[in-house]
Amino acid sequence: MFSFVVLGSFIMLNMFISIIMDGYNTSNEQEVMRVNEYTIEAFKTAWMLYDKQATGLIMVEDFPNLIIDLILKEIEDLPNDFTDNDEENILFNLRLKPSLVIYAKMARNQNIDEDGAII
Repeated sequence: MFSFVVLGSFIMLNMFISIIMDGYNTSNEQEVMRVNEYTIEAFKTAWMLYDKQATGLIMVEDFPNLIIDLILKEIEDLPNDFTDNDEENILFNLRLKPSLVIYAKMARNQNIDEDGAII
């Protein structure tokens, strides 16, 4: 009988600790999520340019321009001393795909040097 009580207490203690650890891990994951309030506001602002009546719909032809706006917004908002480890300043992480950045710059007639790097 004594061993049953000890074993039951041990199991309950482990369950209690696991619930606390799970809550802690969930809160840490939410802190480092790439989609945060700033990201949502940037997306809303870009979306409103193409959905002036706030219908929740945009024309298919406007979708590439929406993506271009998001890429250029991300590039504009990066600090000069940005490093790849500075994930808090990444908006949509589109800047990590150089071909998208070059396409966005070319679509808006912005300068690109001979190596394809953005000026």
